[in-house]
Amino acid sequence: MKVIVNENYETFVEEVLNYYSYNIIHKEKINENTIFIVVAKYFFRCNGIASLSMVITNMETHCVTSIVGSSGVYGVTKSFEKSLFKLLNYHDITYEIL
Repeated sequence: MKVIVNENYETFVEEVLNYYSYNIIHKEKINENTIFIVVAKYFFRCNGIASLSMVITNMETHCVTSIVGSSGVYGVTKSFEKSLFKLLNYHDITYEIL
């Protein structure tokens, strides 16, 4: 899923890293304008782990964020993907799903 996020790149990356800080298993700066983040979380209801992979790219006036969730249970995957929108809504950041 691709999301246009109307927020400054550095600010948005910092908010994402703070929000998922306890679950980040990989963080890599690809170049000056792109970061790759992988988050993992244990879900008790399905007794398994889900992951969320994000690529955040600076487009000067906004960020483009690509997210992919993965788990053995579809509902868990969607729930984890929606956590990004909880973060955006909490900080009153406008976004558009592409």
